Amino acid sequence: MDTDKELYNHLLFEFTYYSPNLFLTETRGYVNGIDETINALLEMVSLQIETTVKTQQEITFTYTQEKLKSSINTFFTDFKLRLTTQISQRKTYRGEFEPKSITEKDKQIICTPDISIKIGAYNVNDLRYVFSFACGHELTHAYNLLQYAKQYGVEAMKNNIKRGQKYGNIRHGMEDFGDTNYKAIANVLYTLNRMERNAYVAQLRQELLGVKDKINSIQDAFEYIKKSGSYSKFLYIEKNIEILSTIKDITTQNNLIYATNSIMDRHFTTYNQLVKYFTKRWEKWKKAYLTKITKIAYDVFDENNIVLDGKNMNNDIMLKP
Repeated sequence: MDTDKELYNHLLFEFTYYSPNLFLTETRGYVNGIDETINALLEMVSLQIETTVKTQQEITFTYTQEKLKSSINTFFTDFKLRLTTQISQRKTYRGEFEPKSITEKDKQIICTPDISIKIGAYNVNDLRYVFSFACGHELTHAYNLLQYAKQYGVEAMKNNIKRGQKYGNIRHGMEDFGDTNYKAIANVLYTLNRMERNAYVAQLRQELLGVKDKINSIQDAFEYIKKSGSYSKFLYIEKNIEILSTIKDITTQNNLIYATNSIMDRHFTTYNQLVKYFTKRWEKWKKAYLTKITKIAYDVFDENNIVLDGKNMNNDIMLKP
């Protein structure tokens, strides 16, 4: 099925079959209280964003809880945020959450997010927009890892990142290895992770909230999802999976087998095994992603289009006894 058509069909289901019971039982994939938290953080960094645009200079500043002007009510109270803002002709961002900020204290596992974000855009509104979805992305990573640590322990969480999820191998492949296909495979493997998928779902919510006043129909939601950075990443993975299944050159196939085995500690011996592995992971990722983002799109639409009465509220009409 055409991907955009599949997205539209998911939206059609959410917008036409939606019921309150569905809302209560199905997950949206974002963290409670995160919208208000991001708004508070955005208010905190607004002066830096405005100064960057005014001076056309790159600025880096570190923020802590004391800098907040508004209170927050979410999974953390204290935090450390290093923000770099710069002028860019296109919207860009790079973010990183430090897992060491999840610790055990007085027999309680807590998270004091230590996050670094670098954003670029051309004007104040675009920088604010990029900051919002970058925050949503990184804070979702923090929340997911915190939940894992609460269930299995802090050390198990750290070991899972290093050994289970192969993040060390993946990072090496993405940054240090010279071969282009090796880097591409590492990047795809990084994104196909469940926690990364959840972060892109959270990012999409923030991107849609940034244009919520313009989402008044299924078609509006469809168009703005397609314009989002989150959906762009989704299409990037899909394209790579499609390319993977069409490669015929034996040397290239062997190189991709080597790359995947090296990064994930797998033992694939045939290219068919490799294609099946990536296809299976992609189909699972794709299904969960499309399901969650279309529910979120409906939520954003619903929150902004509540109509209690379409009539003129100033017409006081008396009953006739």
